[in-house]
Amino acid sequence: MELQFERVVPNEPQIDILYKLLETRIHSISHQRMPSYSEHSEFVKNHPYRAWFLVTCGNVRIGSVYLNNDNTIGLNFLDTQISMYLSEIIQRVKSEFSPLPPLKSVRANHFSINVPPTNRELVSELDRQGYPAVQITYRI
Repeated sequence: MELQFERVVPNEPQIDILYKLLETRIHSISHQRMPSYSEHSEFVKNHPYRAWFLVTCGNVRIGSVYLNNDNTIGLNFLDTQISMYLSEIIQRVKSEFSPLPPLKSVRANHFSINVPPTNRELVSELDRQGYPAVQITYRI
């Protein structure tokens, strides 16, 4: 089944869907505690992303994808879905967007994906598809 991408504008139904996706997230980089619904709503309304999309397969919301201004791609998908759709998601992003020009010590000239070390399924899938790891980041 083909994936559908819906740009986050944002509106209340999208904010609600994104909160539900956040509640199901097992692996996290960006937050240590679950934000309240109002905190989440404010974040979505003022999101810092270059682009943000809800992703649907058939009639089922399976996740979201966003592009940061540092050329990173953020993925928030139901864990059982990401390996099935990763290639299509990456191709869709690359077909609709080009990386922003590089800025020394700010952003590279290519897209990249940050992966929590606990998300072994995504690491394995990226490896299987031939994407090279470029760094390991530690929180201090």
